[in-house]
Formats: sequence, C-alpha cells, structure tokens
Amino acid sequence: MTPPPAAVVTGCSRPWLPVLAHVPTAADDARFTREGTWHRFTDLVDEPALAARLAEMTPTYEGRSTVATAFLGSRFASPLALLAGAPVIAHDVAVAYAPDQLWLRQSPHGWFNGVAVADPALDDATTAAPRAVAHFRPIVDRLRRVGTLGERALWGQLADALATTAGHAHDGAGDAEAADTAARSLLRAADPPLWVEPEFARVEVDGAVGLAWRRGSCCLAYQCERYDLCTGCPLTPREEWWEKSVASVRERAS
Repeated sequence: MTPPPAAVVTGCSRPWLPVLAHVPTAADDARFTREGTWHRFTDLVDEPALAARLAEMTPTYEGRSTVATAFLGSRFASPLALLAGAPVIAHDVAVAYAPDQLWLRQSPHGWFNGVAVADPALDDATTAAPRAVAHFRPIVDRLRRVGTLGERALWGQLADALATTAGHAHDGAGDAEAADTAARSLLRAADPPLWVEPEFARVEVDGAVGLAWRRGSCCLAYQCERYDLCTGCPLTPREEWWEKSVASVRERAS
C-alpha cells in the first residue's frame, strides 16, 4: 500500500537534506543542525535573484563565471531530482507540486540544507521526471541570460542529479543493475529525454558493499586551483575513478 503523500515526501529525506511536507515554520528549525533560512523556490529562481547570487558566487570560484553558473544550477537540480526520483524508486509514485509549493532552506554559504513541499499530492510515476524538467526549465533559461554556461551543460546538472538519486537509493545494497535501471528510466521519462549516460558498478571491499558511479557531465570545478576532478567526473581516468570509489565505500563502512 502506498503511504500518504506527507509520508512519501518526508521519506525523500537524506542525512544532508531533510524534507518536510508542510510550509516550514520557526519550530522546524530545531531539527536542523546547520544554519539556514527558508525561502520560496519561486523567489530564489527569479531572474534578478539568480543574477545577484551568481555575482556573489563568481569571486568564490576565482572569477570563473562558468564554474559559478554550473554550481548554481546544480544546487537547484539536486532537490528537484530528489523529489522526482526518490518517490518513484521507493513507491512507484510521483510527488505532485507546483513551484509555489516548494521551499528551500539556504545556508549562509548558499547551499540548500532543507526542502519543504506544502500540501503535496501523489501522481503517476511517469510524471516525476517531466515535472522536474518543467520546474528546472526556467532556471536554465534565466541562467543562460545572466550566466555563462551552455544549455546542454545546465541540463546535464539535472540529468546527473537524477542519476545520483538512483545511485544513493541503491548504494547500500551495492545494486548497480537496479541503480542503472532506475536512473535510465527517469532520464528516458523526462520530456524531452535527458542525454546523460550514467555508469554504475558494484564495489566490494573489506566486507562492505556500495556503488561507484560516473557522471555524464562535468561541474567544471577542476578549473579552480583548489579543486581536483570529482571522483565520478567523466574526465577522471577510469583507474583513478575506481580507486577513489573503493576508498569511498571503505570510508563509509568504517
């Protein structure tokens, strides 16, 4: 039996990103260990707000507007992908919500550390990815105007976020086949289908199991001196990707 909408929504929670099923209040902040302020999604993605945030972020990334634009797009892609993918994978349903029902909790550094959906409903699972695409499309259009990253690269942030949601869901069991099936199902269900080709592999080390996965797009962080290539970056050599993935599974197990 499918749980009620509120239970499906809160079931999307991750240790780093709790999810609420109501309009957030001051009382909700007691459950958060990190600082943050709640904002309506629609206010955060207003074009002047995106331009202002991008202007704040760009100096942090050595003045590289392309990197800042990629990171800003990724910040919005992650909660949208989580709300799209987690309910489909866990319950074969979609969470239905309009942009003005979504709230994001923003840390002083700009990252999101909380999500809230007011009055959520449930819908057919096939609507999940198209809904994420529809909510992300204005972000892509506006970042194209105020930022310096191409449309394909911006859509890659959402595609990889959807694949990552599938990876996290099946990481504990080390089920690469299930993760791959879930990721590709979400990507194909998007309208239009998203182009990323994710890759998952089972990792077994010291009695622990987990997943290694590679992104289909690059966040460009490596262009900044203080960053290396991400473990799952498509630019990371395969041998290095595997070694870092094994180390990550070993660390999580310990």
